[in-house]
Amino acid sequence: MKDRIDKIKGINEDFMESTFYEPSSEDEIIIFEEKMGISIPESYREFLKISDGAEIFSSGMLYGVKDDASFKINYDMTNGEIPKELIIIGYWNDKHICYDDRYDTYIFYEYEDYENIEEECVDFNDIEELLDYMIDIATN
Repeated sequence: MKDRIDKIKGINEDFMESTFYEPSSEDEIIIFEEKMGISIPESYREFLKISDGAEIFSSGMLYGVKDDASFKINYDMTNGEIPKELIIIGYWNDKHICYDDRYDTYIFYEYEDYENIEEECVDFNDIEELLDYMIDIATN
């Protein structure tokens, strides 16, 4: 995970800057999960222990759990248009980054039919795979 974050930090040309934050502690993550009634997936939990959210390539955001986080996990800027079954962990290029525990995948969600998400959305096995995709798009 750390190598991907370092790679992202190294990409900073033409509005591609990224900002990472102080890490979350396991206790902060647990308190947030209990308060929100959610279970944060393991790979994102590991990311939070390195950085409590991030601004990615000036066009996206990964959400955190700390009280002072600009945006917290499950922040829904759509006023409820994202199915409540998805955990919202950020946005990127006008798409929401969500976790769908039915398939144990991360997805870019753009108002697709919830029942057909598996067929309609780009999906990733873990947060590292999603970061790799973002790095690839940013560098090609």
